[in-house]
Amino acid sequence: MLIYRFLLQEAFEQAEINAIASAYEAALKLLEITNENDPLCEIVAKKVMDVARNGARDAAHICARALKELGLSLPERRGAPRLRTLKGGSIVFGTAAAIDCVIRNMSETGAALEVDSPIGIPDDFALLIKPETIMRNCHVMWRTAKRIGVRFVQRAK
Repeated sequence: MLIYRFLLQEAFEQAEINAIASAYEAALKLLEITNENDPLCEIVAKKVMDVARNGARDAAHICARALKELGLSLPERRGAPRLRTLKGGSIVFGTAAAIDCVIRNMSETGAALEVDSPIGIPDDFALLIKPETIMRNCHVMWRTAKRIGVRFVQRAK
């Protein structure tokens, strides 16, 4: 597969390599490209690598971002439309202190959170939405260097 030629020149962990390869395969499938000799394969591979170098680690997010940056779009998969917001929030997990965040957009089914760094934030946590003091359980769907996309999984008690 063409993407491995590019991966050989980089220093990624095995889990990252798997995500990048999956993102590349998914992009080709969405574009209905079946011939590895198609010139678009190299363009897609380079863009997938660019997105991965910039911190994206989730295959679905890498794929969607690469296609978007190439001027292509995927059908909307969110369960509800997101509305822009600028609310404060706190990410709560375990017995650790809360991590402050800014809720940049939100819907009935999820949100995009801006954080100083996603490092150390687990895949599942509770989000305290301020000033309403509403607590929502979240599952991380994607991460970038400063943002986390979450799906609400159930109301916290």
